[in-house]
Amino acid sequence: MAAKGFFRSLRDILSTGGEIALGLVMLAEPAVDIFKKFFDRKFEPLEPEDRRKLIDLSGEMVDAGKSMALRRIEEALGPRDFPLNEFLFGGSMEGRRVLITGEIEIPGMETRIQVRMAFPNIPTIEEIQEGFLGRGLEIVSLYPEKFGLKRADIPTTGNVHILLPERAF
Repeated sequence: MAAKGFFRSLRDILSTGGEIALGLVMLAEPAVDIFKKFFDRKFEPLEPEDRRKLIDLSGEMVDAGKSMALRRIEEALGPRDFPLNEFLFGGSMEGRRVLITGEIEIPGMETRIQVRMAFPNIPTIEEIQEGFLGRGLEIVSLYPEKFGLKRADIPTTGNVHILLPERAF
């Protein structure tokens, strides 16, 4: 069957980050017609059951990210806090269990920096925040001019926004 979109199966979508793309679109809360156009262009044709699974997983990831944003730093996270994607990492874990997509908001910058990190085990909120902040600040320090900064003005703090957590097992 010739696919209209890039992906040929639900497994293809879930092993290459399609659920993340859909989750980011959901977070933007587009109009229904824009959402439908995005979905049709990227993922169709899909079987109705697979379509529902993809939409459900992306929605669960959005909800999990919103829930984590409300958690205190000392609160423990468990497997139930991370929606299960059995095809995450293409089925090849290699020391990776969790993938989290988020953003770093740095005071004085208009643009947020998107960060995606893999963890070998269920991380704590503190580990997520430290990892994301470190990665985001590293990106800014490597390319300050891309963010309208001078080397002397590189920030040292920022706010972490956990958007889309998921786990492989």
